[in-house]
Parts: sequence; C-alpha cells; structure tokens
Amino acid sequence: MNRLRNEGWKRGLWILAGIAVLGVFTALLAGPVPQDPAYHGFVDGRSFFGIPNALNVLSNLPFVMIGAVGLAHVLAQSPGEGYESRFEQGVLAAMCLGIVGIGFGSSYYHLLPDNGRLVWDRLPMAVVFSTLLVALIYERIDATWARRLLLPWLLLSVGTVWFWHWGELHGEGDLRPYAFVQFYTLVAGPLIYLLFPPRYTHGRDLLVAVAYYVLAKAAELLDGWIFERGIELSGHTLKHLFAGLAVAWLVRMVVRRRPLAQPS
Repeated sequence: MNRLRNEGWKRGLWILAGIAVLGVFTALLAGPVPQDPAYHGFVDGRSFFGIPNALNVLSNLPFVMIGAVGLAHVLAQSPGEGYESRFEQGVLAAMCLGIVGIGFGSSYYHLLPDNGRLVWDRLPMAVVFSTLLVALIYERIDATWARRLLLPWLLLSVGTVWFWHWGELHGEGDLRPYAFVQFYTLVAGPLIYLLFPPRYTHGRDLLVAVAYYVLAKAAELLDGWIFERGIELSGHTLKHLFAGLAVAWLVRMVVRRRPLAQPS
C-alpha cells in the first residue's frame, strides 16, 4: 500500500501543510522585521588572551568539534548502518558540515559583531535547519519527496539570509523569511516524529535536541539578566553552550541510530 495514500499519512501531511500556511500568514500580518541594531550589543565584552568578546567567541568551539565528529562518522558508515542510500548520507554529511560552519561563522561574527559578519553566522544555521528537515522527511515520510525538496528547500533557506542581508544594505531589512525557516523546522521536526513512524532507532534524540535549542533561545533573550546573577557567564554564552548540546544530540542520533525492522 502506498503510504502517502494512507489516511494517517494524509492527516499528518495536512497538519504539516497547515502549520506552514499559518506561519506564512502570521509573517505577512507581522510586517517587515529589520535587524535590531541593539542585537549586536552583547553584555559580555571581556577579552582574554587578546581575543575580544572571548567567551562568546570560544563558546562556539564545541560546534566545530561536534560537527567534525559527526561528519567523520557519517562518511565512515556503510549503507544499512546509519543511512540507507548515498543521498541520505549526503544530506546528513551536509548537516554535520553545517554544524562545523556554525562554529566558525559564529566565532567570526562575535570577534566584531555587526550585520556584515552576522551573515556568516546565519548561513550555516540555514544549512543545518534545511538539511535536518529533509533528513526527517526522507526517513519518516517519503524518500522521493525528500530528493525533490532538498535543492529548493536548501536554496530557499540560504536565500532567506541573503534576502535579509540585501535588504539591510538597502535600508529594508526583513528577518521574516529567515525566522520562518527556523520556526517551521522547530515545529515540523517534532510533529514528523510524532505523526510518522520511524525507520531508525534513537528518534527521541531529536526531541532532546529541540528542548536544548529552546533553552538556548531563552538564554539568548536573558543575556544581561543571566550575566548579572554573578555566574561569570552571559546569557549569550549559555545560548552557545545549550545550542552545542542540541547539535550534540542530533549528531548522537545520527551516529547511534540503526534500521528498525519494517513490517512486510
């Protein structure tokens, strides 16, 4: 039986489509959202060993290490272990490479925070979000759809960063498309986990990763408040550490998962 004609699959697809429409509709109602110039004013500007904004820079190193470990494992795995096709291997490898890119891009940005450098922080994040969603679609919904969606969704995700940056250069910056890519992945990922059956073990690691990322966003919003509590870490540094835990669980899922027996 074709899974996509199954009533359960249809219901799940309608829910995912509805969330996308709701997200787009909400963004349109919100109006353009330019980058707040105050965003670059992080509370912890301390320098160590000649590195400006040292803790916000150095707290990105886990991304490089975690992504590199994940990439090495994905490339070393054989079909039938953590993936079933070269396409799926490529998507997972791109996700891990994007994690490495976050480490370098965010470190570069935090050395001298401004809009121009923020582009290189957000581009690899867009790669990670888009490849993660395609990987989930491949595993739990339909491999053919995933193959068709990879290039347009990746280009759209990366394009939202350039769209925002181009707009900022012309005094019309708009973060709504970029925010939508993050929002949709964070909502659709857990929904795909809940609505569609897995083909691999360790699926729950995705939910742990999402929970850590939510903590990271909360810490980001409380940058100064956390720093003022006297723990010697700002909220933004904690954001990096929580986000590092999020990608660590994603990599853990990819490295440890194995195929589940499928019903005949």
